[in-house]
Amino acid sequence: MSYANDILEKLFGGNRSENRTEKAKPLVLDSGQIKRSQDQRNAYDDWQKTCSQDFFFEVKQNAIFSQKNLTEALNFIWFDASTANGFQFDLSEMKTPLPEAWFALEAIKEKINTLGYSAANAEFSVFEIDDLLCRKEWIYLKTPYQTRIGKPPYAQRFGNIQLEMNQQKKSTIKLLATTYSDRNYLDPQPFEELVEALFY
Repeated sequence: MSYANDILEKLFGGNRSENRTEKAKPLVLDSGQIKRSQDQRNAYDDWQKTCSQDFFFEVKQNAIFSQKNLTEALNFIWFDASTANGFQFDLSEMKTPLPEAWFALEAIKEKINTLGYSAANAEFSVFEIDDLLCRKEWIYLKTPYQTRIGKPPYAQRFGNIQLEMNQQKKSTIKLLATTYSDRNYLDPQPFEELVEALFY
């Protein structure tokens, strides 16, 4: 396992190899592509109109506090490496009303879409572990294919972005941006600019 992967597992909850035999194996009950019903979309649209601004303001405050090593409620974790940057925060302590955890995932995805990204894939998994019913959702976002037409080097903006919502004992949101370092791509835009575009 690479050093970067080891750090990712420590920060973002992956099972380290020495502990895998000690943990219960999840029982997958359902999985597939994410599809929202019209009722779900209507509920999200209502929340987006009334609460999303407060949601982003609250996340922004806690992000600033965490970067200054001040006390914050959402338990921010930051990851910084040469070709991967990200963060994770806890939805369970939010003061902004959040009827469904996936509302947060959808709101952040829509912000990323305004930066020229589109969802290449969106999947979910429902599973049981230690008698607890859990759900994960993943959304993979990429830059438009037009940015990779012609001769390299290609613009990669902030790289490929993975969003994840994880509902277990607590509900968390994770974002990870991975970039290319080979000569076929221009240097990525700073991750700080992505964070600023999302929350500030």
